[in-house]
Amino acid sequence: AGRAALAIGNAEALPFADQRFDAITVAFGIRNVSDWGKAIDEFARVLKPGGRLIILEFSLPTNPVMR
Repeated sequence: AGRAALAIGNAEALPFADQRFDAITVAFGIRNVSDWGKAIDEFARVLKPGGRLIILEFSLPTNPVMR
């Protein structure tokens, strides 16, 4: 508890149990995801209720929802 770990995986199919994390951060990586909708769904699935998703991205998305 209270420790952070790094993991490599596919954002569209995360290898973690439901409601596992208090927070998810993505820095300069969301631009490389093929299907943002799937990735956001996966982030929501593995976040605990009230968890936080923080995305740092400087590119300007063409999708109006993500913009």
